[in-house]
Amino acid sequence: MTSVGGIDPLFAAIVESSNDAIISKDLTGTVMSWNSAAERMFGFTPDEMVGHSIMAIIPEGRKEEERFILGQIAKGDRIEHYETVRRRKDSRLIHVSLTISPIRVDGVIVGASKIARDISERKSFEVAQRELMREVNHRSKNLLAVVEAIIRQTAAKTRQRDFLRRLSERLQSLSISQDLLTASEWRGVDMHDLVTRQLRHFDIGQNDRVAVQGGAYIVTPAASQALSMAVHELLSNARSHGALSNDAGHVDVSWKTTEEPSKPPQFILRWQERGGPRVRERRRQGFGTIILQRATAASLNADVRLDFTRDGLDWELRAPAAAALVTPPMEISRKDEAAG
Repeated sequence: MTSVGGIDPLFAAIVESSNDAIISKDLTGTVMSWNSAAERMFGFTPDEMVGHSIMAIIPEGRKEEERFILGQIAKGDRIEHYETVRRRKDSRLIHVSLTISPIRVDGVIVGASKIARDISERKSFEVAQRELMREVNHRSKNLLAVVEAIIRQTAAKTRQRDFLRRLSERLQSLSISQDLLTASEWRGVDMHDLVTRQLRHFDIGQNDRVAVQGGAYIVTPAASQALSMAVHELLSNARSHGALSNDAGHVDVSWKTTEEPSKPPQFILRWQERGGPRVRERRRQGFGTIILQRATAASLNADVRLDFTRDGLDWELRAPAAAALVTPPMEISRKDEAAG
């Protein structure tokens, strides 16, 4: 460390070994000393800075800030924990916290002693935290809107004695998708996990009644919520009226993507019942039908087909893969029966 005048060796050693950048400068902004931590923080060596202007580390647009600091020091004022931005030798900007004190010799202010601490990591954390809070607020409002729609539609489409049961089931279904998203830090949900968790919600264990087959796809948070609710409604209908309401019915749940020349990839989810009682389309659309036909289509910009066949319900969703999937499909496939 280069210094001015005779400095106590112990004090000089303390300054040199500090993890904080410790810099001294005169009232014109000319650097008088520059410790090793200042070199590590800003990239300039003592030879490059001592005897030269401190303005080398002041970004454009903040030059007046440094002149103000020097003016305050000249008046004898101390500046505590001043947070600002400084420029490294490689032009990268870093956030720093500064404490600046006047240097007095025989009672006369001759310069300033500056202690600088790099707070870039803390600032990055604060920015990420603010973004996270905005995202949580946005998602909370969306979730509350979904809950409100579930309550309103369930109340409108369900007999009074069944209202609380159906409402509870639908809210639990929504909770499943939220749990899966939380576990993945809201990056997306594995499609296989999404389906099997809904199966477990209906106490469908390891058996031959439901076959689950599809690639290892990760669906987006928005898609996971819409598809989770759709699978719930399909299961609820199958248990009450469809292939899972008797002892002989089966359900095939499958998903895949398509690659057609000159066409964007499509994500296809299909629910096919067989061996169940014939299901007839109801004249009055219930909440489940609204979810299966309108809500999922609107959420994913998808085409939805709902057929009532001799063997049971046949439901297919075709959505742009870009809207439904987080990542391109992995080159693996698995076939599992409903997990317990």
